[in-house]
Amino acid sequence: MLLNPEQFTIRPATDGQALQHGKACFEVTDWRARMSLEDFNAIAEREQSDAEYAKDHGVIGWVLVRWDGHRTKCFIKDKGQGQVRDGWVYVITAVVTPHKHRGQGYATHLIRLLHYILTSPSPTITQPAISQAIPPFPPSWGQRPPPIPHELVPYVPRADGSMLWSDVLMRVYERCTLGLKGRGFQSKQEWNHTLTWKLNGSPESQSDWEFIWESDLEDIYPVVSANSRHKLSQAQTTDKPAFLCDPASPGTLTMIPVRGSYSPQPTWRTRVLPYGIRLKATKGQGWEHEAVVLFSLYNSAASPRLCVTYMQNITPGLLPSLLASLDGVIQYSGAPWTEGEVWGLDPTSELVHAWNRAEGRDVVVSTRIGTEAMAHVLGVCWYDEEEVDMVDSQMWAWV
Repeated sequence: MLLNPEQFTIRPATDGQALQHGKACFEVTDWRARMSLEDFNAIAEREQSDAEYAKDHGVIGWVLVRWDGHRTKCFIKDKGQGQVRDGWVYVITAVVTPHKHRGQGYATHLIRLLHYILTSPSPTITQPAISQAIPPFPPSWGQRPPPIPHELVPYVPRADGSMLWSDVLMRVYERCTLGLKGRGFQSKQEWNHTLTWKLNGSPESQSDWEFIWESDLEDIYPVVSANSRHKLSQAQTTDKPAFLCDPASPGTLTMIPVRGSYSPQPTWRTRVLPYGIRLKATKGQGWEHEAVVLFSLYNSAASPRLCVTYMQNITPGLLPSLLASLDGVIQYSGAPWTEGEVWGLDPTSELVHAWNRAEGRDVVVSTRIGTEAMAHVLGVCWYDEEEVDMVDSQMWAWV
């Protein structure tokens, strides 16, 4: 039987419903990655107790079925405006439906209701939405969702948009519309570029690049946040707004390696691993001149490669020393990876051209379109305008 929306509403998940969600996620072969159910659940438990991005109700579960979302601060440059302001996006991480209910519209309706909760300007969703771009709640959907629980109100600021990385065809999320005929999640080719390259097993020494350790991250956050805000300020927004996530949002920039450390560890991981490498600016120069590269050496859900999650101020001239330094990272860690992977680079840029010219690197540039398992296709639903540009779609923002 197909979904009758009048018979359903949306509420925060109970502990028991969260366990059901975990079991449903475990059914997805690529997500469990050869783990036992016990190990799989242990990751979720540790994430809730230890992860920076989960603190202060940063991860909230909702049920019609079950939805997980990370709250992330973002920077926004509105259409026709010159200033950059702060905002909020919610990242949908996993939408699952029990087998017997799949294909009947439950997951679609869950997210359609979530749009109205996340765009509610106050705990009472019955008030009019702030933006005229949000369609009225359809009467055919029955009663409006109940207000956000009082204890969660301080932790659920009004959303400017929501985003996800889909491992199924994006048309599934295009149907998760605002109202009956509004827009759902939109995906653009330029958000989904991937570059892979061959790592060199015999790296040259590159002493100018320094490891970034956990103790260095507090110094890195303001550097990359200021860089991101400046990058957005240069975006052209005559026709539509632009945004990017703030890499200084708690736990966001390091989410991929941190969550990778929660799963059963590979035998090669015998030492403390760095979070990245940096080439400090010369004396008298500011953050805008500092080269920063962050990576993840292990997260089976992201990619079976060295994942370069964030790059700042990498020029074609710096690329040879960077690639040699990343070769050295593999040698230092003992990781078995033979390839590296980076997202969000413009295939027509001088940097990608330089990468293609690098000898022996076997560079492949592709676009993630959702026809393969674990494709991680980025889609965005922006609430106050029909379209939006995402200025930074590097891997660090993936969850």
